[in-house]
Amino acid sequence: MIELITEEQAKDILAPHLAVVKAIMIESLEDLNKALSIIPESVNKRAKCSLLHSIAIEKSKKHFANVSDVHISLKYQSIQIIFNKKLVGRIKKVNKDNKCSNAKTNRNDSILSQQLTLFPDVSSTTFIDLGYEMDTTWAEYKRHIVVCRLNDSIEWHIDFTDISENAISLTAKKADPLSLKEEVQIKIKKTKNQ
Repeated sequence: MIELITEEQAKDILAPHLAVVKAIMIESLEDLNKALSIIPESVNKRAKCSLLHSIAIEKSKKHFANVSDVHISLKYQSIQIIFNKKLVGRIKKVNKDNKCSNAKTNRNDSILSQQLTLFPDVSSTTFIDLGYEMDTTWAEYKRHIVVCRLNDSIEWHIDFTDISENAISLTAKKADPLSLKEEVQIKIKKTKNQ
């Protein structure tokens, strides 16, 4: 029998991190929308989702790099965020039923069936989705939710939509604005033959 972390245990483990995860996702969506605003062509939802995921991965790697109870595992062009060696989270878009749609792969089947073969060095882990649901315009999130699944069954979920991320500063120091050097024009000297 698989012994999963309970919802209450997960709340204790994730309490110091959910506001940060939400801040990462909000900042990632802001960056995505800035980038999309300069692209004259329409971008489909799949591409938006992929780009949002990529931005969130990079921000997560940077932010959690020096957090003692969080480990980042880079695998499969994605990350697994391991909290307190107990919960392994992946960033996923979810539907109204709190489920993410995934391609049928051995890896995904292992995650959904809570198989530990993906992390043999970490025992007693529970896989979770750090989920988000988008509004139809992709301008903002409808909600943020942690979902623990066992195959097709949702074992528990933690809605963290209402957690305040305002006090979280993801960027310690803003980059200095680029300094522009004054251009010097070169004058071509005329020769006698011209």
